[in-house]
Amino acid sequence: DATVSALVKAHGSSLARLSLEGCSRITDASLFAISEGCTDLAELDLSNCMVSDYGVAVLASARQLKLRVLSLSGCLKVTQKSVPFLGSMSASLEGLNLQFNFIGNHNIASLEKQLWWCDILA
Repeated sequence: DATVSALVKAHGSSLARLSLEGCSRITDASLFAISEGCTDLAELDLSNCMVSDYGVAVLASARQLKLRVLSLSGCLKVTQKSVPFLGSMSASLEGLNLQFNFIGNHNIASLEKQLWWCDILA
């Protein structure tokens, strides 16, 4: 988390893509830093990180973020509690990877209706 915070402070305004895939020590604290400092971020890969529903809520509430692609594959702390937050994501979202977490098929179907313009991989 400290490394991500330092990266965001140094280069956050110019980051367009950020892959933290497999960084198992990345938590919601990193998402708070990203949501505040990465105004041009278009793609964020958090696959197999330790982020939770709270972190998803932080990302969704950051109106300055205009993510096009978000991957939460293998984020085992992301559950059905994230569905309302994901459903409120910006219309800029084009791709959402929700494989291998605990959201559930019924909730995925609900998200597909809410985010009808977005390709959802589940």
